[in-house]
Amino acid sequence: MATTRAHLRKPLTRRANDWAQRPSTLIRRAIAKLEQRAIASWREFVPWWIAQPGHRRLALVVVGFVALVSVLNFTAAGIARIGATQAAPATRAVSASSARILTSEPATSEPGKAWVAMQLWQGSSNRLTESFTVGAHWRVDWLYSPPQSGGIL
Repeated sequence: MATTRAHLRKPLTRRANDWAQRPSTLIRRAIAKLEQRAIASWREFVPWWIAQPGHRRLALVVVGFVALVSVLNFTAAGIARIGATQAAPATRAVSASSARILTSEPATSEPGKAWVAMQLWQGSSNRLTESFTVGAHWRVDWLYSPPQSGGIL
């Protein structure tokens, strides 16, 4: 009996393709697989955990807690940094016209006298000023403009 190519072909069957299914069906299948894996992992984990001595269990819990807090801290810092860089311009130049200058103002406690600026410091990083001497009647005026990304004084 002679066979032709038509006889050798497999009959066409309709197969369900994942891409053709409804998304909700795909999500349900993925959740079911994840649940099966979680149950299998839990069944392996529980006997191992019970076999561990008490001090090792405590150490693992502490390490896990520290790791969780660190991840949360890094995540919060990253989110804050992203928010700050999006809210603030990339470069921020301070012009001389935008900087406030200390001016003399009348001394209300002593008529006829005015406050005089003896020293002025400006900066944008940590620094120590030089020592200075003050008299019996003195004051310090300071201005602070926090950067957009946050800062401390």
